[in-house]
Amino acid sequence: MIYLKSNVQCDSFETKNIKLLRNKLFIKEIKYKKGTKHLGNKPIYLDPSFDFNPSRIPNIMNPCIDICDNKYKTHLFLDNLNFNNIKSSNKNIFSYPYLIKDSYGSSGDNIFLIKNKDDQEKYHSLELKEENYFYQEFIQMDKVFDIRVLVTYDGSVFSYKRYAPKGEFKSNISIGGKAIWFRIPKKIEQQINKIIKEIEKKSGLKSFSFGFDFLLKGEEWLIIEINTCPGFSTVLKHSKHRHKFLKLIKDYNTH
Repeated sequence: MIYLKSNVQCDSFETKNIKLLRNKLFIKEIKYKKGTKHLGNKPIYLDPSFDFNPSRIPNIMNPCIDICDNKYKTHLFLDNLNFNNIKSSNKNIFSYPYLIKDSYGSSGDNIFLIKNKDDQEKYHSLELKEENYFYQEFIQMDKVFDIRVLVTYDGSVFSYKRYAPKGEFKSNISIGGKAIWFRIPKKIEQQINKIIKEIEKKSGLKSFSFGFDFLLKGEEWLIIEINTCPGFSTVLKHSKHRHKFLKLIKDYNTH
């Protein structure tokens, strides 16, 4: 069984092999530039926000796990477990500069850097729903980057640094960030595995993959966010990792 969410990526579907029935999508094959992957005819359940586009391959996930997909709840969860994460609050307890973030945002969308009163007034003029946003510490860096760690259901780890475009405070690949492959320390990998076990224990669900984003504050690794539907495009563009990742997708879909 495969679950899909709205932020879709990758190469393309072979349209003739797709059947959409209510909220279920049946796929026999996925066409990639380097060949065809046969998936059988497994039911695929769509996230309610999924906008079907046969020219793109959806990310694969379990049902939305609220612990991760609500970014503020992620930080409450990590605080309770005493894991290092960036200071966050549902109230403005920070001095300038600080961030205001959409609890359900993705791909760097709806993140506001508040450097002064003017920025604050501009944000409030947007009249966004306050209950959907939270406040977060802003860590200033000479060269802006974060670290993305993608962990799949079998424990495979794909990690890289994402460097922000010049003049940007966000480093998402979707806005022009540059990926440099990077091996994370063993102790961080062990920490990630502990967190995944706690999430799966609390939710009762097992995800195809988890995406962890970190910032470095000196020597301290701080979790920015965790999500159950990370983008796969960077992994799939890597000649070595692409083959392994496609095999993981195929094996996951045939069990």
